[in-house]
Amino acid sequence: MIEETGINKSALKSLEVLKAMRGKSIAGFTNNELATQLKETPTNITRALNTLISAGLVEKWDDNRFRYSSLLLEIAHAHTLETQETVQRTNQRYNQITANARALLNG
Repeated sequence: MIEETGINKSALKSLEVLKAMRGKSIAGFTNNELATQLKETPTNITRALNTLISAGLVEKWDDNRFRYSSLLLEIAHAHTLETQETVQRTNQRYNQITANARALLNG
């Protein structure tokens, strides 16, 4: 861990790998593709991937490609649903306020 900032370099590398996997959740990535993309050694990518696999966020499939795990996709889906519900509630509240304001103006 870096004393001055309290940041764990290993954890940060794992998160960089997770972010780099964005956009190919179906096709997945090989270790070498991620290493090239991140300008890292395959060994460092392997360590990061092993951390993400242990955390349940990434899976290695039979084709030796790494993909987001179903757990990570469930987390993303839950976030999307929560966001949609928040937008819906906000719109409902806005419509109530607008209706009340019109009623007062037309009084």
